[in-house]
Amino acid sequence: MCLFTILVAVAAYGQSAASWRVNIPFKFSVGQKEMPAGEYQFQMQGSSHLSLKDSQGKHNMNLPIITRLARMDAKGSRGARVVFDTSGDQRALSEVWPPEGADGYLVSAKKGEHGHEVVK
Repeated sequence: MCLFTILVAVAAYGQSAASWRVNIPFKFSVGQKEMPAGEYQFQMQGSSHLSLKDSQGKHNMNLPIITRLARMDAKGSRGARVVFDTSGDQRALSEVWPPEGADGYLVSAKKGEHGHEVVK
């Protein structure tokens, strides 16, 4: 009976995955795919993936999570944000941070010298 309760709780958690929206004011890449500026919805897909969808329904993809990122700031920043690796005028999605001070997720990492741009 206890195992059944645990399985039901896990299934219910997976179905009510948190989602949040972020307005990204510039074009960016995810892997090899170019994404236009616009509003995007992020949603947890279990513990190993995030889904990314644009508000117009034209772009939809799953992002494998490389690793979980613990918040390092003492105040526990609130609000969703995404971080892009930048090189010249190129921006690549690298980190996704859910709202409510939750830990973030690394979804890609650029090698070599690069900067970062944060969108809240």
